Amino acid sequence: MDGRYAAHSHLREAVIAAEIGVSRTPVREALRRLAADGFVTFVANQGAYVTPWSDESFSELISVRAELAGLAAGGVARHANASEIAAMEDIVRAMALIDTDDNHTRIDEQTRLNVQFHEIISRNCGNRWLAALLQQTSNVANIQRAYYAYSAEDWARAVSRYAEMIKAFRAGDGVWAAAVFKSHFLASRNAIMSYALEKNSSAATAPKLRHRAAAKRVID
Repeated sequence: MDGRYAAHSHLREAVIAAEIGVSRTPVREALRRLAADGFVTFVANQGAYVTPWSDESFSELISVRAELAGLAAGGVARHANASEIAAMEDIVRAMALIDTDDNHTRIDEQTRLNVQFHEIISRNCGNRWLAALLQQTSNVANIQRAYYAYSAEDWARAVSRYAEMIKAFRAGDGVWAAAVFKSHFLASRNAIMSYALEKNSSAATAPKLRHRAAAKRVID
């Protein structure tokens, strides 16, 4: 979750067991569970590796989460009690107080509040299978640190959508809540993919600029 093991890293049972201070058996079981969730890939005769997430696969995952989120929000509108809705409202108020910046100095706080909001959604959606799927797929977004892609405007719009969901929950309107939550995920996907495209474009341009600068120095 914290990126200690980067994409493609070889996860050696013996090394991890020694680091944690346990036998290899629970490490082996943990790797199997991670593989079932898509975070680890087993390569024949080589072992386990951290599964890389491409921009395309991440985009596909958010599309799936958007559909799940719509179902969950509809369930919350039907099942959540007043105290749970009030707890979500408190979280949204705290979110609204966060001023984002280009250095993302408050990304941990943003992520923590977002996780809390989604946990309330999951436990009040009225469907344990849906809650499990939401929890399983949410880990990927946390690993990717999705809020790095958010501008101040993106964050403000996200908070506004959460506030609108609160109104839908209070009204008991599942259709309204579902539409808002699904649109939230689709808007997030757009922000994240735009950020990734810009980052990749900058990375591709940088070597060319360095080469041109070096050539200019030689000519000069």
